[in-house]
Amino acid sequence: YYGVLGVGPDADRAAIRRAYKRTSLKTHPDKAGGHKALFVEVTRAYAVLSDKQLRRDYD
Repeated sequence: YYGVLGVGPDADRAAIRRAYKRTSLKTHPDKAGGHKALFVEVTRAYAVLSDKQLRRDYD
């Protein structure tokens, strides 16, 4: 999931949020060139990495 958002494992919550916003704007299906499957993956990555317990389990 770190690769999906383009952040490293040491990224803090603010960096993860910024990366999510940037990546979701690029991949949103309503945008030209957006991809629904990729957007879903970006959203899933953010959900895991932004939650302390889920991130701990993932790591």
